[in-house]
Amino acid sequence: MAAKVAIRVIKRDERGLNAKPEKSAGEKVSALEMASRQVKTVVSGWVRDRQKPLVDPRRAFADLFRTA
Repeated sequence: MAAKVAIRVIKRDERGLNAKPEKSAGEKVSALEMASRQVKTVVSGWVRDRQKPLVDPRRAFADLFRTA
């Protein structure tokens, strides 16, 4: 015969008792810092991609009147 599988019923009030232990405060802070650093790199990449190249006004004005 096959062994019976034990089934445990967890009631609403007991959910918090068997929860996994939370990370320590230091681990939480380092995870937040790492996430914010990743967000900064992604957003700065987007900004760099979307920016127009900086044009020197003096050079642009000189090129305007330059003849070939």
